Amino acid sequence: MRTRWKTIAHVVQARATSGEVVVGSVHGLPPLLAEGMEVALVPPALKAPRFLTVSRTGASDGISQLISFEGVDTLSAAKELVGRTILARAGELPHGIEAIGRDALVGARVEDLALGFLGVIEEILVLFPDLDKVAD
Repeated sequence: MRTRWKTIAHVVQARATSGEVVVGSVHGLPPLLAEGMEVALVPPALKAPRFLTVSRTGASDGISQLISFEGVDTLSAAKELVGRTILARAGELPHGIEAIGRDALVGARVEDLALGFLGVIEEILVLFPDLDKVAD
């Protein structure tokens, strides 16, 4: 059976000379990275590992989290991760986490930097459920 992966975060910035990075949550999910968790980073780099293991988790404000990965121990190595998306095996995530995400967006305000307030999300339409599962 193939492994299902779930997008759970993205690397926002390199934080310290020791290789720590700040990761931001996606899809309305809470911070989900935990010590010992093996994750995949996409898009993969040509000369870097595709899979990394979380060695330490630090401070979290509910939408971002300070993380250290095994083997990422310099600022330059951490900078190589910035902009990448973090995937976790769906089976390693807390039960029921699939229910969080899109539905949590209902009622959220939508604002554009240039145009300002655009409206409030009233419902989420899934037009092609099979494609939606693949893209997630």
